[in-house]
Amino acid sequence: MRVAFSVAPVWWRSQTMLALYALLAGGLAIAALHWRERRLRQRERHLADLVALRTQELEHDKRELEIARAALAVKVSHDSLTDLLNRAGILDALAAQMRHSLAEDWPLVVAMIDLDHFKRINDTHGHLIGDAVLTKVAQRLNANLCESDQIGRYGGEELLGVLPGLPIPSHERLQNLRVAIAGHPLRVGKQSLTVTASIGVAWHRPGETLQQLLARADQALYRAKHLGRNRVELQQP
Repeated sequence: MRVAFSVAPVWWRSQTMLALYALLAGGLAIAALHWRERRLRQRERHLADLVALRTQELEHDKRELEIARAALAVKVSHDSLTDLLNRAGILDALAAQMRHSLAEDWPLVVAMIDLDHFKRINDTHGHLIGDAVLTKVAQRLNANLCESDQIGRYGGEELLGVLPGLPIPSHERLQNLRVAIAGHPLRVGKQSLTVTASIGVAWHRPGETLQQLLARADQALYRAKHLGRNRVELQQP
């Protein structure tokens, strides 16, 4: 007599457990993928934050560099005492306005302004007072300029005004520059000083060089000095 029997597999090898193993493995694989994707997203966000931060730093550095360049340009082109354009700066401005004047066919005036008896101010009151006088004169002139006008310290107590678009003869407008300086005493510390200026004016002629224009303005200035100072003399256009 034969007896048939079968041996059941151990429980951890049963079909149910194998199916559970498969589900568990699949779940772990899916979880691993999700974890990896999350880590990748976190890394991408971190990199994006780093890029944004670095971009901000670069933009800040760029702005700082532009500010530094602008400050350097001002320092190079401006007089440290009066804050006016220096000699090189005002000559560059004049050259640019001469080109523009020819292109647009409109008048251009240069005014050579020299403070009268300025050496006497320095000798009597000292160079610090003289410097303060120059600074205050510059402020007064700036307050009386049109938006397109420019003025610079040409040398020592001599200033150069560049006045585009000023028609011939414009006596009143030019006299206003003189009156801006001499019309009221300058208050320097506890002292009140009357300062006057002689002004030589020339209109730019077509085909005239910068040096020729300045020479004619200087001739007019010399004439103003010779005729008694504190006056405006015009060189014939």
